[in-house]
Amino acid sequence: MTNPVEGYQILEQPYSGTNTIVYRAVREADHLPVILKVVAGDCPTADQLGRYRHEFEIINIIKSNNIIGVVDLAQNQSLCSLVLEDCGGQSLAQLKKDGYDFNIPEFLSVAIKIVEGISQIHAASVIHKDINPSNIIYNPKTGDLKIIDFGVSSILPNEQTDIGSPTLLQGTLAYIAPEQTGRMNRSVDYRADFYSLGITLYELLVGNPPFQSEKPLEIIHGHIAGQVPPPHELDGKIPQAISDIVMKLVAKTAEDRYQGSWGIKADLNKCLEQYNQKQPIAIFPLGEHDLPDRFEIPQKLYGRLDEVQKILSLFDSVSAGKSECLLIAGYSGIGKTSLVREVYKPLTRERGYFVSGKFDQFQKDKPFSAFSIAFSQLVTQILSEGQKSIDQWKQDIVANLGDNIAVLAELIPDIKHITGDRSVASLVESEYIQSRFQITIQKFIKIFGHKGIPLVIFLDDLQWADSASLSLMQLILSDEAIESLLLIGAYRDNEVGGSHALTHLVDELKEDNIAIQELKLDKLPDSEVQNLISDALYRSADEVDELARLISDKTGGNPFFIEQLLKNLYSDKLIFFDRVRGTWDWNFEKIRLADIGDNVVDLISCKIRIFPQQTQEVLFVCACVGNVFSLNVLSKIIESTPKEIETILRTLSVSGLLIPIGDSINLELPNEELEKRMAQ
Repeated sequence: MTNPVEGYQILEQPYSGTNTIVYRAVREADHLPVILKVVAGDCPTADQLGRYRHEFEIINIIKSNNIIGVVDLAQNQSLCSLVLEDCGGQSLAQLKKDGYDFNIPEFLSVAIKIVEGISQIHAASVIHKDINPSNIIYNPKTGDLKIIDFGVSSILPNEQTDIGSPTLLQGTLAYIAPEQTGRMNRSVDYRADFYSLGITLYELLVGNPPFQSEKPLEIIHGHIAGQVPPPHELDGKIPQAISDIVMKLVAKTAEDRYQGSWGIKADLNKCLEQYNQKQPIAIFPLGEHDLPDRFEIPQKLYGRLDEVQKILSLFDSVSAGKSECLLIAGYSGIGKTSLVREVYKPLTRERGYFVSGKFDQFQKDKPFSAFSIAFSQLVTQILSEGQKSIDQWKQDIVANLGDNIAVLAELIPDIKHITGDRSVASLVESEYIQSRFQITIQKFIKIFGHKGIPLVIFLDDLQWADSASLSLMQLILSDEAIESLLLIGAYRDNEVGGSHALTHLVDELKEDNIAIQELKLDKLPDSEVQNLISDALYRSADEVDELARLISDKTGGNPFFIEQLLKNLYSDKLIFFDRVRGTWDWNFEKIRLADIGDNVVDLISCKIRIFPQQTQEVLFVCACVGNVFSLNVLSKIIESTPKEIETILRTLSVSGLLIPIGDSINLELPNEELEKRMAQ
């Protein structure tokens, strides 16, 4: 067998995949048993090298006997290999494949060790994001267990996964948490690992994960809305108490799962103790020791039940073939985008597409900017669906658009990857190009209606929309031949007066008897602020009543302002976890006297000024680039290495001033007020 890494003797090759080859080997210098994880192919890409370096660094910051140890990172121009410790075991997936049977005490012992490993991962502020039987190595003879593969792990407290193609998701599809799909209106935090743990334990108990299909969207829909049959109902030998623990782990929303590793371990240990005492494992209340000692703001929507029902009703109409338009008004931070994301779940059920674009206050001279962003997302989703799907889309697009594909390519360059390059030589006058583009977009949208595929287009910050985009909106909404389209627009009504172009557009559409649904989002009622704080602090509504009224008064019931204020109070230790009493508590008098600005701009400005000057300068450049940017682009502007910039961005992300999208390379500013502040 060819030796891929100098200084190591290869013993066997237990795994070979498209991107990775795994060897079992010994180091020649001291005969240390190791695992070599080698990039497949003759020349590793920059992405592959970065992923191995990332995994090497992640493992080095975690201290746990249940985490695979890293020995070295061997890298040159043609090879990259991670050298890992070899505990002599096999993956849980391979053991199950070979027919290994986990009895109840061994299952519980293995589960406890996995939880201990996950606990240490989270203690290092890491989210694994790919817990599954293939990434857990177990040696039945010694009892050693190691969690492996940190290639997609995150060192950020949470990440926002955008809706997109299943092929672009990080993690293993059968085991990822619902929020990892990007279709749950939830960010990904440490509790995603608990869901993946639950699916892993489920498979160890019953033999297979609950959601299996050759169609990725069916698996995704299962995670989001599918019912998981309780293990004890599938196999009567499985104690219901163990089954209940697994079912709590695989709850659809993070708030309904265990909130900390200690609570999971305590319940598993209780089952093991009963078994070892030769007693039947009895049903008991779960999570009695599961009070989290980390502060998390609940991600569910508060006070928007009627609005959610409205948007879901409109989507049902679109799924039936109709075309609908919804305009959502409200102040910045009031929750417009969060409301729109509630359409993700039914959209997945109907196999539809969701795309979004955001108008920029400082790019009003760039026509169709939000449409360009939205349809670029759409093309990216199509390109990730496989060659068969791409060929079908090419046929449909060419048949419906013909030479006008060249016009579309002006604003959506990536369309060429579907249709091929098209000449634009015949396009001369800009006004003519604009008119043809509007007609072309109309025809492009109609393709989805003809195929019966629901399409949701979300255009944010319409108060900054250019005249060409508003004209295009009018053409789309006036076209009775367009089907299965839900066009959603959001705007700040405090910036849209009677003379604003958007107001004129709405008036004209109403005069033409074109139905437009409108929603106005107001501040959260005091009762809903009380519910939010009660959930965040794990205290009763009565206990937090005084604090909730104070927070509501200081924030005006603005959800984003509330979230930022609570995070600041936690950072300032005015909200804290009392480890003696085992409860969350707060210093009401200091909070009452705290110098808190009248708006979220002042709050964030104070937050920014705490950082070193270099960090503030990087954030300033971020705001100038736009609300969404890439690490590579930023590093070129600042003339620093991506690694140096990433360290700064990581600090800003932990503070909530930046939100990672998908991975640590793409980030966005969390709200427009920050952009406005940094631009001044």
